[in-house]
Amino acid sequence: MKCKALFLLLFLPLCSVAQNLVPNPSFEEYEECPLSTAEFATQVIGWTSWQETPDYFHICNNSSTGEAGIPENVWGNQTPIIGDAYAALYTYTFTDSNIREYIAAELTEPLEVGETYYISFYASQIEGETATVPMEFRCATNHIGLRFFKDPDYNNTNNILQPDNVAHVDYPSVLADSDNWTHIDGWFTADDNYNWVALGNFFDGESTEIVEENPFGNCFGVYYIENVCVAKTQGECDYLLNIKKESMEEIINVFPNPTSTIISIHSSFNKDIQEVSVIDISGKTVETLTFQNMSTISINVESFAKGIYFIQVKSNHHLFNRKIIIQ
Repeated sequence: MKCKALFLLLFLPLCSVAQNLVPNPSFEEYEECPLSTAEFATQVIGWTSWQETPDYFHICNNSSTGEAGIPENVWGNQTPIIGDAYAALYTYTFTDSNIREYIAAELTEPLEVGETYYISFYASQIEGETATVPMEFRCATNHIGLRFFKDPDYNNTNNILQPDNVAHVDYPSVLADSDNWTHIDGWFTADDNYNWVALGNFFDGESTEIVEENPFGNCFGVYYIENVCVAKTQGECDYLLNIKKESMEEIINVFPNPTSTIISIHSSFNKDIQEVSVIDISGKTVETLTFQNMSTISINVESFAKGIYFIQVKSNHHLFNRKIIIQ
């Protein structure tokens, strides 16, 4: 289905683009809306799993099962730092002290030998106080970290990544904060042309400290993960984080809402819109339109059925989701 009305309305000063080498750094881009947990490897664009089944949470799930929603989901309640999504992985399980979940992505370009890079990501312990996951299964661990790899062949089936006590950025203390996002960062001078990055607990059971938050001795260390960045300067990683959440609606503005005829989408960054998808309440993409870096576009929605939709806007800087009502 083609867009019936599409035109550029406004030009604004060009904004600089951050050079984060991690694709899809806050997991906003996805294949299909997750219907349950454990869909990270199949749904998140540009990422995969090297062991077990990491979780993916997105606001689009709120209208269906709610298990993989935002901010409430099966692990508890947490608000994204920015955008509408985050991941989750476990750093320890009482069933096997060396089983881990790792999420991994190929960098947009390899690291340069001798170049120093700023590494940054955020983690938050799950609440573990839901009807599905009672508090008795929760524990906290240390060693949530990030590690680079060169041409790895891990595949989550017959060649999984095993913990070997090596990480390029590591959080050595036990992380037991489920209310806030903990910033984990550091600097690394590349000693090889690494082209992949992975996150998780790279330390074995003997080296991992466990704080059991229940009296039963059977627990899982599970953490939400957000905003992964590898860049040559700290400012390039802080670029989007400097935008307050209260101003997110001003970055990508969809109007009028509700509407019955035309919706307009405006980006406050000049020539920033690359792709717009219209997603219905079930998570099905009903239309995707691509653009050559537009500032403002308009779409005729008269042919769409009445109801609630998500407008997903892909820009040079991020991916945004807005909910609209078509009357």
